[in-house]
Amino acid sequence: ELLKIRPGDTAALREVGREALLAAQDAVLQEIVTAPTPERFGEAAAAPMPFVPVHGTDLLPARPLDAVRAGSAADVRVLAGSNAEECLIMMVGAEEAITDDLVEAGLDAFLAPAGGSGRQAAQVYRERLGDAPPHEVHGAAITDRMFRVPHYRLADAQAAHNPDLWVYEFAWRSSRPGYGSGHF
Repeated sequence: ELLKIRPGDTAALREVGREALLAAQDAVLQEIVTAPTPERFGEAAAAPMPFVPVHGTDLLPARPLDAVRAGSAADVRVLAGSNAEECLIMMVGAEEAITDDLVEAGLDAFLAPAGGSGRQAAQVYRERLGDAPPHEVHGAAITDRMFRVPHYRLADAQAAHNPDLWVYEFAWRSSRPGYGSGHF
């Protein structure tokens, strides 16, 4: 929409310059962060990433998790996992800007559709993490939402069709301050 390209026009997309594509990506990300409406952004509203797979197309007709639940991968051996602190590395440089109020507001935005409370969820994380600063609580919550819970859901869906399944958590911590057992 921002690039004025019709859906499916891959030739026009290939012609877009790098700067224009990055500017559009930034604009989409800002809109998702400031107005995360599921009606406009679907699943991306819950995970502030400017580009996510789009289902309901010939290439990807169903949500991947729904397809796995229906047995689409019944003959596939699966290894699913994540790093213990996937999103902690994304907090580097923003430690001072992340407050308890921000953590609770972020959790409220995510949990409100299901009737959840950001304050209650943040308290659970604080109890689990001890005296961790707000940015670590925020990183843990985002790690769960974007990585840990989805890979467990995938494993649960697959286990119903194929027991040839393994789940892991990579917990080695980087020696670089603030990185933890991060995404990369």
